[in-house]
Amino acid sequence: MKSKGRFLELDALRGIAAIIVVIYHYTFRYIKLYPQEFDTYYKFPYGNLGVELFFILSGFGIFMSLLKVNSPFEFLTKRFIRL
Repeated sequence: MKSKGRFLELDALRGIAAIIVVIYHYTFRYIKLYPQEFDTYYKFPYGNLGVELFFILSGFGIFMSLLKVNSPFEFLTKRFIRL
């Protein structure tokens, strides 16, 4: 489904990837840094893969935005304004 030129499914996957990274930091990474603080019953050691998923989806979105511009200068201008 598209909404105003955006893929809502990709936005949802990017959000899930961000949540995965947060869970990873809260469970697995925090315990490694501060082992005496507390211990959770679950660990999420592969949550760092959420970063790669997030960047892959973001790169796809940037690539799709190339189809909407007429020149490299216009692309750079739009990216600069967005950032």
